[in-house]
Amino acid sequence: MRLFTKITITLLVFSFLVYVGGKVLAAPKGSTIGNVSIEDLSKGEMKKKLNAAIVEWQGSEIYITVGEKEITLSG
Repeated sequence: MRLFTKITITLLVFSFLVYVGGKVLAAPKGSTIGNVSIEDLSKGEMKKKLNAAIVEWQGSEIYITVGEKEITLSG
């Protein structure tokens, strides 16, 4: 096999593995953390989206309801 053909095949295989690898690490459909949908996001995209949600959650009150009793906590 000629050198050019070997290099071409190697680059194609490497490109495919990088593409598939990014998709394998994405969260499956329907995945959520809290009320934040993370489906089909990469690890980096998940971090960005969750950090933005955490900032929002920290400024909000937390409501815990058990039966008819409700407790309010600060974020």
